[in-house]
Amino acid sequence: MRRSRSRFRSYCGTRKAELTLADRIWVCGCGRRLDRDHNAAVNLAARRSR
Repeated sequence: MRRSRSRFRSYCGTRKAELTLADRIWVCGCGRRLDRDHNAAVNLAARRSR
């Protein structure tokens, strides 16, 4: 099963249910602003280090 890496907040794990390709920046439930590409890269790096 593939998961969208950019929908999950790299720090708190919050999931953004609706995220389109046009959504480059989004605000997490904890109040932090996220760059979609940077967040996805952090998630991938964390997955590789497991």
